[in-house]
Amino acid sequence: DGFNFLLALGDSFARNPSEDAYYGDEEAKPLTENLSDLNEGGVIVYDEGVLAEAAEAVDLEARAAENDWHVYPVDLREMAREQGREVMRNTAGVGVTAALLDIDTGYFEELISEVMGGEIEQANLEILATAYERASEFDRTHDLRVPTGEHDAEMAMLSGSNAIAYAALDAGCRFISGYPMTPWTDVFTIMSQNLPRYGGISEQVEDEIAAASLAIGASHAGVKAMSGSSGGGFSLMSEPLGMAEMTETPVVLIEAMRAGPSTGMPTKTEQADLEHVLYTSQGDSSRVVFAPGSVREAYEQTRAAFEIAYEYHLPAIVLYDQKLGGELRTVPTAFFDREPDPSLGATLSEEELAEVAHDASGKFRRYRHDPEDGVSPRSIPGQAGGRFLATGNEHQQVGHISEDPDNRRAQVDRRLRKFDAIREALTDRGHQAYRGPEGATYGLLAWGSQQDTVFEAVDRLREAGHDVRALGVSDLVPYPRAEVEAFLEDVEEAVVVEMNATAQFRGLTQRELGRFGPKLSSMLKYDGEPFEPGEIVESFRATVEETEPTEPARNVRLARGD
Repeated sequence: DGFNFLLALGDSFARNPSEDAYYGDEEAKPLTENLSDLNEGGVIVYDEGVLAEAAEAVDLEARAAENDWHVYPVDLREMAREQGREVMRNTAGVGVTAALLDIDTGYFEELISEVMGGEIEQANLEILATAYERASEFDRTHDLRVPTGEHDAEMAMLSGSNAIAYAALDAGCRFISGYPMTPWTDVFTIMSQNLPRYGGISEQVEDEIAAASLAIGASHAGVKAMSGSSGGGFSLMSEPLGMAEMTETPVVLIEAMRAGPSTGMPTKTEQADLEHVLYTSQGDSSRVVFAPGSVREAYEQTRAAFEIAYEYHLPAIVLYDQKLGGELRTVPTAFFDREPDPSLGATLSEEELAEVAHDASGKFRRYRHDPEDGVSPRSIPGQAGGRFLATGNEHQQVGHISEDPDNRRAQVDRRLRKFDAIREALTDRGHQAYRGPEGATYGLLAWGSQQDTVFEAVDRLREAGHDVRALGVSDLVPYPRAEVEAFLEDVEEAVVVEMNATAQFRGLTQRELGRFGPKLSSMLKYDGEPFEPGEIVESFRATVEETEPTEPARNVRLARGD
């Protein structure tokens, strides 16, 4: 919970330090806005050349004594000026931090050399070394160190965004189109950097309507394709998404949540796009939605998204948030030792096309009524015997527009019939995760990126004697009814933990499993910051014991069940 180290740089260009100006809230913000989350015994390094007045204004010395903080005022600006560039005080801050935490500077030196060059590179290397050397001579009063670990296997450190991009490449994706929007941009950038090595193409287009449409066109032409955005851009993808559903064109879309609506808070996290992703585009939808709970699941479920999309001919959406996209985790490199999958799924060869039924005019019956699993195999444009019409209008078996009631019922029923087979396939994969033994009195229900945080909270609660277990849900559509129903049946009360103000996952659960509504209550956070285990622990106690939330739960709202 919280953090143990605060590096406060401030904004050296906000005011002229020589002026006798009042040091207001904005100037003090680099120091004050995070102090409430700094753990007891934590370390503060602040730029004395910029924030000296701010430290005095907020009475930092007294607060440090009260919380046993270890404070190191360092004139980072002056260090940078010695090298001729004040802007390099950021690098000076890195050097001081590395020295105080006993971090080897080799990695930072490599990074500077990688992204800079010439005189700028050399100047930054020099200030890094100077800052490290000077900070090494400080009279250290803390014992905080960056922990190191040894692993038997070779490990890779990557983010959720890395995992999604690498999974797409391994799944055979060779086309991506997009428009930059935080936090989706990371996936788009990683894919764009790597696709040329695999003979693939990346297109940055004018907007998200074009991005989704281009990906659908590429997939229709026979290439595994993807697109994506954050919530605001995904709003523009509503119409192309519906077209992919109606034409049964496989495509993978990535939705990286941030706080909304509209532009919202670009660098903050939230889980408020769930209903948006479930229901955007008009009509009865036929899409699959995944919400990975970890870096590993981000990889696994992105590969699953491509597999499901191309096997069942529908859009598959990977829904994650800024927290999962940016956080780094170590994963054994052996985890990625899997065969690539270039398959286009249920797609016929020309030999197979010659043997299937065509209509009297020779057109391929792309949208047959009778497949048991709802999947009518597709052809690729240019294949002999594979000609059909693809239209966003309702259509009959070869693709001609049709408003015939019998055909309409047959086509809708067939498209929805796919989900019985998909649900069975996903149940076999077992993406839902549990923490704690069966038979517990209380349950915590989480989805997406909050799962591991909830699991840690369950461990703490059980150590304190609370009879609780948790279920983390990563498959959203089709909804894992059997697993969630068994979990809710097993507990007396369940609290749904999510990062939005309107209890969207709880609402989905009540829609799918309405009889459990009275058992459910909500633990909600929507200030742009992810849950911390301590917040969940204290909020759970307040819910169960019906007491006022304590300080660690100050940012959490509790809502009783219906």
